[in-house]
Formats: sequence, structure tokens, C-alpha cells
Amino acid sequence: MPKSEPDLAKTLEAPLVQPHGNSDAPQVDLSDTGEVAAARRYIERSVLGVGGMGEVRLVRDDRIGRDVAMKVARSDVRDPHRFLREARVQGQLEHPAIVPVYDLAYDDADHLYFTMKRVRGVTLEAVLVGLGAGDAEMQAAYGRRKLLSAFVSVSLALEFAHSRGVVHRDLKPSNMMLGDFGEVYVLDWGIAKLFHDEAENRIEPDTATPNEKNATASGTVLGTPGYMAPEQIRGDELDARTDVYALGAILFEIVCGEQLHQARSVPLLASQTLAGISDRVRSCCRERDVPPELEAAILGATMLDREERFPSARALSNAIERFLDGDQDLERRRALAIEHAAYAKAALGPALSEDEGPSDAARAVAMLEAGRAIALDPTCADAASTLATLMTTPPSTVPPAVHARIDRYRARDAAVAGSMGMFGWVVIACLSPFIFWMGVRDWPLTVLGIVAITVGAITTWGAGRWPAYGKLHMRIALFAAGALLFVLARLWGSLLYTPGVALGAAIALGSHPFAGKWWPYVLACVGIVLPFGLELAGVIAPSYTFDGATMTIHAHLTNLPRVPTLAFLALGDVGLVLSVGLYALTVRGDLQRAQRRLLLQTWQLQQLLPQETLAGTETGKVK
Repeated sequence: MPKSEPDLAKTLEAPLVQPHGNSDAPQVDLSDTGEVAAARRYIERSVLGVGGMGEVRLVRDDRIGRDVAMKVARSDVRDPHRFLREARVQGQLEHPAIVPVYDLAYDDADHLYFTMKRVRGVTLEAVLVGLGAGDAEMQAAYGRRKLLSAFVSVSLALEFAHSRGVVHRDLKPSNMMLGDFGEVYVLDWGIAKLFHDEAENRIEPDTATPNEKNATASGTVLGTPGYMAPEQIRGDELDARTDVYALGAILFEIVCGEQLHQARSVPLLASQTLAGISDRVRSCCRERDVPPELEAAILGATMLDREERFPSARALSNAIERFLDGDQDLERRRALAIEHAAYAKAALGPALSEDEGPSDAARAVAMLEAGRAIALDPTCADAASTLATLMTTPPSTVPPAVHARIDRYRARDAAVAGSMGMFGWVVIACLSPFIFWMGVRDWPLTVLGIVAITVGAITTWGAGRWPAYGKLHMRIALFAAGALLFVLARLWGSLLYTPGVALGAAIALGSHPFAGKWWPYVLACVGIVLPFGLELAGVIAPSYTFDGATMTIHAHLTNLPRVPTLAFLALGDVGLVLSVGLYALTVRGDLQRAQRRLLLQTWQLQQLLPQETLAGTETGKVK
């Protein structure tokens, strides 16, 4: 405290004079106010409340012309010095959150009284009770942010009192008043105590009443169980951190909706306090999803060892203000998220409309707005529901942008399929020399086969390199494959070896994006059925003759000497297996990579949506 400020301790020690000569009562000098009796100046209107040491009345100050609150000491109070001390402490703590004192005197019946500002509002205790009971009016008027802002004001008022060497000792929700127009007041300084503060070189004067000294010596403590700090219960010296503990208990009650200490008897409340409550704070905060910043503030204010607490009420208020700054930003983000979610929901109807046809533009708007809402607030249920509906309901028509991507992927797949097809044609070309080794019998068919292999290899490769002519190239390649099958049918017949080659060619060429859906398989079947049908019709010589248990193959293309024939069949079978097997491995690898990408993308999208929304999507309940 700056040295220029008046010393509160010294002013409390100032001598007082009582004009009526009552030596047992505190001495109050009324010489500056004249002999104006309280009855002639104050007109009583009603009783506002009754406390342990006095009664608070609503009176009219006829001299000033305003309503004020008058607190009158009860006649049965044995220690009027504490009442006098309350008036002086409260009167000298000039702060917006501390009710100002106007007058201090005796009435005609020698009852000590002081007048103060009449405050209108509701106590924090009444607010918390109303919120706990689900009072709709209270819930609308007192949100968490408003209560925390009021808490900050109370903390700063206590910080001011502590700077003047005063500890309240009886902070609780019933001693905190929330005014009708945003005012916040700390009430009831009746048991406030001056404490020793070495930093300010302040020494506590001997202003305690005889009764208070005796009570402290005998172990009696002053305060309200449940809000008293451990050192207060033990009867140790008090300082600013004693009030910090009570502030922490009040903060817990604000954010968790229940009292920090809930024992039914004073001894149990005291034992709970002395045992420490960190575990209870953590447990309750987790159950009620209290923000970690507030949980840390509560723990920092209610530590059992006061050396581990916040060092001052200002430090506690700073922690709450930091949270409120972030919480205000969070509230703004949530409000914006609700707006974007509403836009997304409005666009969802046209995006999925079946009457007029779905709108790609509306779908794009719905996706964009839902994404913005979730980016602002990942817990926005409306946005998550809209996004889940869009993600699980693909467009009925392919958008132009997707068409362009399909074309790019198609060109890439055509290049891969062209390379695979080339491998098959190369395997067949490698078997061509065996035809000459075996001995050619039908040169026109042999030449047809060589031309078919050459044309098929070139067009299959070209279809992957020049997508614009892909369909034309593949049609030529398919007819080349059909011609080759006819040639093979004149070598081994339509029913042996040729069907395997036909199936391999159909699979390899059918995987090409430009080959068409059914053409490869139709031509493969034609390559088998046509020669066989011509043989049955007697148009061409048959490939098979039967004699009991013997079937004879008649090769019309070449001779069938033993060694080259077996070599041709063995290498041809191996080549066929390798060609089809390589294709199968390539397709399997592509499918696995695609599946992995799809699952990873699905998992990433799931992180944007609450699990309950995803569960609703899986059961078809998302609207």
C-alpha cells in the first residue's frame, strides 16, 4: 500500500466518545452532527433482515432525501465493539464492490447504528439455489459467464481489502449481492480482521475486543464451516490466502452447482477441510465437464497448504479473466457455427431433392457451410448431422469436376492395362519360333497369326499412350485376339489349349478402360465356338477323331513332332499362368491400396463428427 494512504489500523484505534455516558459502550463522538436524534432524521419504512449482531432496516434519510439501509446493533449483543468495528472497517474500505457507510451514531435508545447505501438485488446464494432447482428465470438471467464476471469483481474487492490489511473471514454466497443493474457487493464485514503484512510493514493493532481475544485463546474460531480455510479452523494466524480459500469454495459452487464441502455436521465439515479436497475437486470437475482452466483455478485456490495456493485474490481473478477472454471467443465461435450450420441445413434440401433433381451448387454450399461450422465448433450437432447425411448420400449424377478426374484416372489405368496387355502379347510372340520348329503346314494361317500378334501388341500399347484413340485401338486389338484364337484352334483344336488362352486374353484385355464391358468375353467365346461350329458343319476339317478310348488331335497349322510340341505346350502353359497371375497380382495390389486409402479417408472424416452422429448414420437415423 502506498505510504500516502491513511493507515486503517490507526484510524480504528482512534478514541470515540459516547455522549450518553455509558462507559460499557464504545465511545462515539457526535459533536460534529449536533444533537439531531436518529428518530428525527431517519424515518423507518420496513425491516430488510436480521443478523447475528443486528437488524437491517430500510429507512428514509429526511436530511438528504433518500432511502438508505440502517443496521442497528441488537440490544442483547454482549460485544458492541465488534459491531462498531464492522461499521468502521466497511466505511473506510472505499471500493465499488463494498457498500459505502454514510453515518455512524447512537439512536435515542442508545443503540449503536450505522447507515449505508441501500442495495437492490439478489444474493449469490439465492441465485445458486434457483439454478440448482432449474428455475428458468434464474437460468436466463444468470449464465456462467455472468457469475464468473461477478466473481472477478468480488475477488478484486477482496484484493483491495487485503491491500488495506483486512481479511473478511466470512466469505460465502449469502454475503455476495448481485445488483439489479450489474452491481456486485461484498457484504457483512462483521468479523473482518486486520492481519500482519510484513511487506507493507503493517502491524496489527490491539483492537480486538476482550471477548474476541478470549475466544481465540480458547480455540473458538469465527467463520462459516464449509468456506473456512484450514488455518482458520486450526486457529492459526490469518492472511489474504484465507479469503482466497473461501473464494475457491465459492468458485467450485458456481461451476459445479454444489457445495465443496457437503458434510451434515460442523465437526465433519472441519475434518473434511483439514483433510484436503483436491481429489473431490478433480472428480466433480471431470463428471461435470468443467473446463480445465476453471478446475486449475479451483485447485489453486483451495490447496490445503496455503503456501501452495494463489498468493492473492488478484492472482485468482487474473486466472478467471484469462478463461473468460478465451470463453468469450469460444462463445462467438459457437454462435458463428450455429449460423453456418443453419445455412448448410437450408441447402441440404435442394442438394438431395428428388422432385426437381439434386442441385450440385446446393450440395457444394451445404458441404462448405457444414465444414465451416465444424471448423468453428467441432461439437456442433446440426453441422455434423448435415455433413454425415451428405457424406453418406452421394450425388445421383457425376459432377463435371469428377468427370475430369475420372478421365485422368482412366488414362492412367489405360497405361497400366496397356503394359499388362503388352506382356501377354510378348509371351505369345516368344512362342512363335516354335511354330517354325514344329514345321508349318498352312502358311496363310501362320502369316495371319503373326500379323494378329503384331497388330494386337501395337494397338494395345497405343491405347494406353493415346487415350483419344483408345477405343479404336482396343477394338483392333480385340479383333486381332479373335484372329489369333482362330489360328490356335487350327493348331490344337477349339477345345484344348485355346480356351485357356481365350480366358487369359479376355481377362487381360477386359481390364482395359477402353475395351468395353462385354466385347473381350464375347470375342473370346466366338474364338472358341466359331472354329468348332465350322468343323461340325464340315466347312473345315475336324481337329479331333475318336477310336474307342483314343482321341486323336489333327493339327492343320503345323506338324506335331514330339520335342518342339512338348516345349511349345510347356512354355505356353507357363507363359499363360504368368500373364494371368501378374495381372491378378496387379489388380489385387490396386484394390488393397484403394481400400487402404478409403479406410484412412473414412477414419479422418470420422474425426470431424461426434460418435453419436456416426452411430446415427450407421443405423440410418441421421436426418
